[in-house]
Order: sequence, then structure tokens, then C-alpha cells
Amino acid sequence: MQKVVKKLYLPPSPALYVGAVEGGGEWALVQSGYFSNGGTSSDTIQVTLSNPVGSGNLVCIAVASAGQKDDITITDDKGNTYAARANVATYGDFRFATFSKLNLTNGPVTFTATFSDSRQYASILVDEFSGAETTASLDKNAMQAQAGMGTGANAVTSGSQTTTADGELIWG
Repeated sequence: MQKVVKKLYLPPSPALYVGAVEGGGEWALVQSGYFSNGGTSSDTIQVTLSNPVGSGNLVCIAVASAGQKDDITITDDKGNTYAARANVATYGDFRFATFSKLNLTNGPVTFTATFSDSRQYASILVDEFSGAETTASLDKNAMQAQAGMGTGANAVTSGSQTTTADGELIWG
């Protein structure tokens, strides 16, 4: 089992850790992309991957922003929209949300987060995974935001989840 810690950084705050990816079974992380606007005020941010998303693959997206409104939408350069997961975690004035789309077939490369208002600090992280069942829906969703990795009882965690099948991707 591999473990890769992902973080979204919003200066001038400390690094804000969103969780971890644990892959088992046939899952494979294909590529990742990250962008932060670094304090430039904008109502959109985007990231471009190195290669088009492979046919049938899963894309998971995490967005972090400073601001009080939760209205965030995700689109890509091929016109796909991405389902928001059920939760938005907060840490102070920062908002965190996750999105996903299963079984992409038209090879998007650029992903755009659009906010309901201008955000001075915003980041987007896009992960592409191969090995997903093309007809399965995502099983569980949980999220935790905090100001650092922590240790022991203070370690970053999105809580425990019981999956319904073996070999599921856990992406937090």
C-alpha cells in the first residue's frame, strides 16, 4: 500500500493539509497538477495537467480558498462539470472542498475552479487515477482541514470510513 500526503498551501497561512491518498488493488496515480494564485485576487483559478486525462479514468479535485462563501464550481476545457462531494471543511476563514468525475472519455487537460466572489488566496489540486470501475459511484466522503500534519492524537485525519468493497481508493 502506498501513501502520499497532499497539501494545499494558502499564503500567508501555514500549510493546510487536506489528507492522504492510499491506493490498493489496481488503482494507480497517473498524474497530478497544482496551482495557487499566491495572493492575487481572482474569481477563478486553473491548473493544466502535463497530459490529457486517460479514457475511463477518475479525476479527484481539492480546492482551498480564503473567503466566507461556499459556492465553488469545477469545469474543464472539454465542458465537463464535476460533482461536489457532500462536505466543505473550514479552518478559520479558509474553505476546502472536494470534487470528482468518474469515467472521463474526452481527455481534458485544464481544470478551472470558479468562485461566487473574488478570492485573494486560492489553490487547486487535481489528481488523475487509473483502475477505477467505470460504472461505480464513489462510496464515502469525509474531510478534515488543519494547520499542520500534527502527530499522535493531533495527526491529520479525515476520520474512519468503512468501504463497501475491497480495493477501493481512499482519497481524503
